[in-house]
Amino acid sequence: MKTLKSFKNSATLDNSRWYMGHLFTWLVGSEQTGGKFSILETTIRKGMEPPPHTHSLESETYYITEGAMKFEVGNETFAGKAGDCVYLPAGIKHEFKLESEIVKCIILIEPGGLEKFFLEFSIPAQELALPPPPDGPPSPELARRFVESLARYGVNMPIPS
Repeated sequence: MKTLKSFKNSATLDNSRWYMGHLFTWLVGSEQTGGKFSILETTIRKGMEPPPHTHSLESETYYITEGAMKFEVGNETFAGKAGDCVYLPAGIKHEFKLESEIVKCIILIEPGGLEKFFLEFSIPAQELALPPPPDGPPSPELARRFVESLARYGVNMPIPS
């Protein structure tokens, strides 16, 4: 078993990515925790939220630091604002919608490993700010590749229409 080491991270261009109109910074990668978890700092924009989906492996915990969003988790609805923490257990379909134009949050993902998916569909951040918004929705081919890749990570998401 690999010996884990203590570390300190902060947001830099080296650990930040532009993903579908959002800024993602991996403060903790699963390789640093022996796969136990990862921590993602996000800045996300309204209108670019993912469709309903189910993680078979990961639970997610969102700590909102700025803005407001609404979560649908199974048959429950949670309104979240700065200072709130929302837990999304594995195996339960969920989605979220932003109620403010921008939301910033810290996301704990357990176990780790899903960051490899985001690496596949993102580019290195050019600055620690939101990228330009996409010109439109992903092409049908990109949407199909996206959903197929998510399935390899145990995430069930219908192909967006």
